[in-house]
Amino acid sequence: MKKLGNIKRKTTLLMLCMTMGLWGSFSVSADQTRVKEHEHEYDEWQVTKTESCTESGEQQRVCKTCNEIEVQSIDAKGHLFGEWEITKEATCIEEGKKHHTCTVEECGFVEEVVIDKMSHDFHGTQEIVQEPDCEQEGSKKVYCSLTESCTEYTTVVIPPKGHVSGEEKITVEATCTESGEKVILCKECNKELFRQTIKALGHSYGELQTETEATCTEDGLGHKKCERCDDTQEIILDALGHKFAKAIVERAANCTEDGYGYRPCERCEERKEVTYAKLGHDYGDVVIAVEPTCLEKGASYRPCIRCEDSKDDTEIPALGHEYGEMVIEVKATCMHTGSGYQPCIRCNDAKLLELPVLLHQYTETVILQEATSYEEGICEGICIACGNKIKEILPILSETHEHTFAEEQIMIEEATCDQYGIFHISCTKDGCEAYKTIETPTVSHMFGAWKTQKEATEEEDGKKIRTCSACHLQEELSIPKLPKTMEPELVEDETPVEPDTYDWRMLGGCFATAFVGLCLCIRSCFKMKRRK
Repeated sequence: MKKLGNIKRKTTLLMLCMTMGLWGSFSVSADQTRVKEHEHEYDEWQVTKTESCTESGEQQRVCKTCNEIEVQSIDAKGHLFGEWEITKEATCIEEGKKHHTCTVEECGFVEEVVIDKMSHDFHGTQEIVQEPDCEQEGSKKVYCSLTESCTEYTTVVIPPKGHVSGEEKITVEATCTESGEKVILCKECNKELFRQTIKALGHSYGELQTETEATCTEDGLGHKKCERCDDTQEIILDALGHKFAKAIVERAANCTEDGYGYRPCERCEERKEVTYAKLGHDYGDVVIAVEPTCLEKGASYRPCIRCEDSKDDTEIPALGHEYGEMVIEVKATCMHTGSGYQPCIRCNDAKLLELPVLLHQYTETVILQEATSYEEGICEGICIACGNKIKEILPILSETHEHTFAEEQIMIEEATCDQYGIFHISCTKDGCEAYKTIETPTVSHMFGAWKTQKEATEEEDGKKIRTCSACHLQEELSIPKLPKTMEPELVEDETPVEPDTYDWRMLGGCFATAFVGLCLCIRSCFKMKRRK
């Protein structure tokens, strides 16, 4: 009995540990889920400290659920300065000053800034210190032009003028075969600048003197004599080559056979044979063999202009009917249509036509109401063909004064769903009854709730309507078919558990507690077996 009591106590302890572990794991999961599901819902921001130009402010808001307070800093506005005011202009001698003031009423801070001196502008009076020459530099003073009292200047170097080429003196004359020499002097200082070599002139030969004339196949001989010295140049005259005249045709070429002839030389008995390639066929314009008609095809070909050959035997498509001017059989009126036909200009075929109804010819006009200076008139036109009547509005007659219309509008007819509204605006002049009419657009339909006339099924669409309460216009709309019912399928919930739903450290502690209890139970069972 004692052992049985120990077993019961240990079993009870094990069940208690496992129950506490499981309860702890579920409570942790529920607490974590409850904390995650709560999201703060804050009130509007309330300013607790107003920011200024240099100091930041503060605002806060309170969660409606848990009363948590969130505090947020408001950045300082910073100074809002106005335009700069120059108190002292800067010059090239002295610095200037300027300031601007913060436009915020509570602040009034003034910031003053020094304006740097202006750079000297050396474009004023110039004073030559030393004149330049051909080789030596000169100098000059250039004073500042910004301020009259400024005596600052900068020294500017004047570059040398440089030598200017002037007179040329020939020291050695050039000949046909030997070069000469000349000296170039400076125009300003007469200094020798440089020497130049004069190229040899070369021989200047005169006209050609022929000794032996050249022929078509043999060279000739001649000479030229220099005009400045006694040098003589012997010249070989190249053979002239044959100069063939225009070809003489012995047999002309035709469409299928080559031709031939020759070209005689104008200076000797030589002649050159010439061959003319066959011309080939030259097909001319198309010749109509069979004329086409409206319904039957024609035929054509192209003959050669030099021989009896031809090509391109072509079939000409039928022309089709070409209808001419319309012939009226029954004239159209403003009440009835007319009829007529169009005959083909090439055959006896014709196309029947229906003439549209003509427009009314309103010529006679009867005035029903004369127009005045404040009201439009009405006239009636009568068609001379059928007697149909049409009414026209006559404009208001002009007066000696200009109308001044009031802003108040008097409603004559209220606008509805299918009719424009009409308002009158009267002239404000005393004794003037003129007015102008203003039309307002129609208003939107005032439809009521949708009413189902026919329920939708799986085989047919349904129908529903709604009615305008003003003009009783009905709008109809189709209700789509119902989806066909299908047996529901069992689908396993594969929604993954969010990894941050549980606190795994606390859950691990609960399972560790349950594991320790299980170990104690197993250990007690082993002890009981050993005792037996």
